[in-house]
Amino acid sequence: MREVILADRNELVREGIAALLEQMPGCVVVAKLSNGRELLEGIERLRPDVAVVDAGLAELNGLDSASLISRRGFPLIIILMLGHPGEVPLIEMVNAGISGCVLKCGPTADLERAVNHSSHSSFYIGGEFLEMRAGSRVHMHQHNNRHGHLTHREREILQLIGEGNSSKEIANKLNISTTTVKTHREHLMDKLEVREIAGLTRESIRLNLVRVDHQRSRNAI
Repeated sequence: MREVILADRNELVREGIAALLEQMPGCVVVAKLSNGRELLEGIERLRPDVAVVDAGLAELNGLDSASLISRRGFPLIIILMLGHPGEVPLIEMVNAGISGCVLKCGPTADLERAVNHSSHSSFYIGGEFLEMRAGSRVHMHQHNNRHGHLTHREREILQLIGEGNSSKEIANKLNISTTTVKTHREHLMDKLEVREIAGLTRESIRLNLVRVDHQRSRNAI
């Protein structure tokens, strides 16, 4: 029996995917989570065999969550669910330790194949993704050029800024001081060549760290 942990930002989508996973032979969903930090805690606590992860998770996106999971040495298969094929470059998925990817708009058979056939020694790509892969190659080059110089911590903070968190809220989530958050923010502004929070928010969306539906109504920090 394969134990699966599922993380998706939208409750309705999460429940639907969980129902599909439960119908797959030999699969049991042990947790349904809504953001990247919950995902890390859930994996630490439950030690599942497979993690099915939305690329656009709140607080810590799917790619960065996978990277942290891999760094911590958890021996599980990670399947990334993408909104579109250019959302995350293939090379970054491989480097983050992801075992396969499927499109959320793709057939359910793709997800079942990914869960059943992915392994640490191979990378599963859903059929729908393969049909649209040419467009993602252009995005891969642009995406790498745009944020390859950001550190993991800077990416975390940029995502949290884009989601509307204040410096104090970011400090509490990451267990660091507000002074450290502000220092990182200044470095981000220098690297991304913006001078205001609105500019950082735009960059977080442009770099696919934040989706528009993740933004909160306030932007003060």
